[in-house]
Amino acid sequence: MRRLLLLSQLLLGALVSHAQMAGSVFSAEGRGGVGTTMVTDYHSIGINPANLGVKKDFRDPDYVVGLMEFSASLSSKGLTRGDLWSAIVGGNKLSSSDKEAALLKLSNASIALNLDVTLLGASMVLPKNYGGVAFSIKDNVKARFQMNPYMAEFALFGAESSYFSHLMLNTGEIIDNPRYHGEPGVDEETRQLINKGMLPESEAKTFNELLDGMVMTMTWYREYNVAYGAKLLDRYNFSLYSGVGFRYIQGLMVMDMRVNQQGNFDPVFSSAFVDSDQIQVGTEVSADAGLDNRSLTNKWAFPDPVGRGFGVDVGLTMLIGKNLRVGASVNNWGSFKWTGDVFRTNLDAPMTELYGQGFDNYNMSDSEGGIYLAGERSLLEWTIEEQEKNVELPWTVRFGASYELYKLFHVGFDVILPQNEVPGSLADPLYGLGGDFQLNKIIKLSSGVSWGGNGGTLVHIPAGITLTNRKNWFEVGVSTRDIRTWLFSLDQGNTISLSGGFLRVKL
Repeated sequence: MRRLLLLSQLLLGALVSHAQMAGSVFSAEGRGGVGTTMVTDYHSIGINPANLGVKKDFRDPDYVVGLMEFSASLSSKGLTRGDLWSAIVGGNKLSSSDKEAALLKLSNASIALNLDVTLLGASMVLPKNYGGVAFSIKDNVKARFQMNPYMAEFALFGAESSYFSHLMLNTGEIIDNPRYHGEPGVDEETRQLINKGMLPESEAKTFNELLDGMVMTMTWYREYNVAYGAKLLDRYNFSLYSGVGFRYIQGLMVMDMRVNQQGNFDPVFSSAFVDSDQIQVGTEVSADAGLDNRSLTNKWAFPDPVGRGFGVDVGLTMLIGKNLRVGASVNNWGSFKWTGDVFRTNLDAPMTELYGQGFDNYNMSDSEGGIYLAGERSLLEWTIEEQEKNVELPWTVRFGASYELYKLFHVGFDVILPQNEVPGSLADPLYGLGGDFQLNKIIKLSSGVSWGGNGGTLVHIPAGITLTNRKNWFEVGVSTRDIRTWLFSLDQGNTISLSGGFLRVKL
């Protein structure tokens, strides 16, 4: 039986196969995401297109091309650095006592995944002060996950969760569940025989009650961007630049499972997340309604678009004197239509049984047990109720300012304000403060501080280094959103992140 993995094939699996504040701009990631007035060339796309019109002096390159720049991060307010590493690369099998400890960590803990890859970026300065243009192709994955105590226990202990009063073994025998009575679980030999957990319907809670507060959202977009920026006004000690960007977006995957008894969110996901031939199709839709029945591996490696949309960026940058810059932009304003198969489930139904023994590793794709979200042993019963779903894009407003001193220091701050709540949106406003230090003609160092966004109250200390050759025609760089997690495991939360660009040519 194939299954839809609860966590890692949705969140961590994307990390293996394929940053919130600065996309795949490694230099901006190294200074806390600060970029509204500091990014240049095609790095301005999605941040502030007005900067395409800014050219400080004749030394600035007229043409810039880059390939395969990336930014990836995995953060959690509840997991240690070791837990996050185990989630990525695997680790030792969790014993029953380990699972009890993991249950405390995962209950109400938030996990955020951000992935950005610039497959191709290019920009050029137009002649006669007509501004600058840029083009890029980007893949963007954003995911946010939070389990309540019930869901955390279901994920770790499966059918043996304390919610269920009885256990059915593979032999057909039904026994009492010790955990239901607050006692230690069954012995390992019996645990291997567990088929499902059961609870009489008279005692059962609804899925809405059990999953209340759970969040599992994810989007995977591919963007085709074009942007233009130019100088609008040039006065003594003051210049004003504006820019606009357009993007055509292909939606490759979507998941929206935000359970809230008051809000009554309907869980939705596209067929790319599941083996569609195992889905119980609604009566009004035929079983061969064009479902994508390829394996999950093929779907991840060669995704078919399941939606299309358009987004717009607009931005302004002011240069005051020679060194002070102030900017603002609106990014990703637009709409999107998911045209692939959209699945829904009824959360008002009682939960009376659960198959699977639970995951035995933080890297849940490496676990032998697991629980089922699709197929005839599914925790939830899915139906197709509509073939299209219109949504807003996760758009933001950002403000920033920066100051350059002696061409050695360039420091600034950014604020990003989410404007809606859809899959891919920031949970909270995101703040960044940081800058660059030009150590010499070859080495530029970056650092700063950031907080907010999907990281909640976590404070991140970024760091980055950018190297250029002496004639400044080739550039490489690497950065991290939080250098502390690489050095220490922090009690208040951890972020494993890495950004890099190794094929940037400037002419």
